[in-house]
Amino acid sequence: MRLRKQIVAAREGIATRFLRQCRDGPQSAGLAVDVKACGQRLDETESPQRGLHGTAAAIRVLAQHEHHEARALIPQLVRYVAERARVERPEVPESIRGDACNVIKISEALFALHHVDGAVAPTEDLRKELSERLLRASIAGRGWSYYTDLPQQVELLPTAFAVQALATEGYPVEGQVQSLVAAVSGRVTGEGRVGAADVSVKVLCLYVLAFGKAGQALVREVELKKPFMQLWAKLSSLLKNEDIEQNVEYDRRDEHRYVRVPWQLHLMALAARLAPFRSFAAYSVQSRLRSILTAATSPAGFLYPHSGAKVSARTNATLYGVLKVIQGRLPEVGWMLVPGVVVDFLVNSRLTALVARAVAVVVGLVSVLSWVESGRSELAALAPNILSAVLLFLLSARRDR
Repeated sequence: MRLRKQIVAAREGIATRFLRQCRDGPQSAGLAVDVKACGQRLDETESPQRGLHGTAAAIRVLAQHEHHEARALIPQLVRYVAERARVERPEVPESIRGDACNVIKISEALFALHHVDGAVAPTEDLRKELSERLLRASIAGRGWSYYTDLPQQVELLPTAFAVQALATEGYPVEGQVQSLVAAVSGRVTGEGRVGAADVSVKVLCLYVLAFGKAGQALVREVELKKPFMQLWAKLSSLLKNEDIEQNVEYDRRDEHRYVRVPWQLHLMALAARLAPFRSFAAYSVQSRLRSILTAATSPAGFLYPHSGAKVSARTNATLYGVLKVIQGRLPEVGWMLVPGVVVDFLVNSRLTALVARAVAVVVGLVSVLSWVESGRSELAALAPNILSAVLLFLLSARRDR
């Protein structure tokens, strides 16, 4: 299948970018020879910026990349995560202390380390330490705030990341999962109340519920379909024209932070699982997906134009994982794509709409002429045909693809 080959090529292209950046990039300057790191951007040749977000993204991708150079780099990347306070420059201790309490960064590091083969680099002790740090910071077993040392109220975004990481490790997180279910379903009351969520964050929460345990759902699939269709109705039209992600801002005392949520990627993966014929086979999804795959294999790489001119490490790690999910669904949904795309195109194309409207006008005119020529005065005789014309006209209104 051509789509499968495109996905394989795109994942290979993403992994190659990470490999090249971690091997040759300037972000490891000043570190010991046995330590490597990654920054926010790939294809970066000048900035020495590095941190947990980028390094976790690199570990997550390279740990799944069958390449001898990747296997050689992984222990060095893991060492940066494990010994960051010791190996990092002395002028950044405050940043390191803040990162050590950042639930999203802890969760991303833990989730990435889970993908590392124990024969390549030992990670069990570090994963246990990070897991315990998260578990201690859980607020009444319902979820997490943005920081482990500032447990103010449950927030959906850090809760989603923590649930994904801990569920993958096999820890019981039923109470936190139910907080996510309540949020995406609109059932948020009493003790289970969480902070207000942007719709893009709800997409991420639904993605975690659908794939949060080694690619398997954390709840019954039937509980996810209605929330998905509600989100699909709001967001599917935004797949049509351009690549969009959401920047979500949060604070730590006087520090201002943000994290990107590439919700379009999550929405397409959800469509593949929860509505393959109706949503995943839609022209908007297939055209956006193929556009993304083309970009990921191009010299410029896949990026969101509104988020900067450089390829994002975190976003591309997310894309790498989403493409793996979609690739795994192709044996089940692949046969639906051709008829689904054809049906979607015929039902929603401009040509179909014009033909339907023309037929509606013709039916209406013929009905009126026939009624006039019959000499009948009862309007009731005209009503069925006019009603048919009106219905045809209404049905010709295309929804956005």
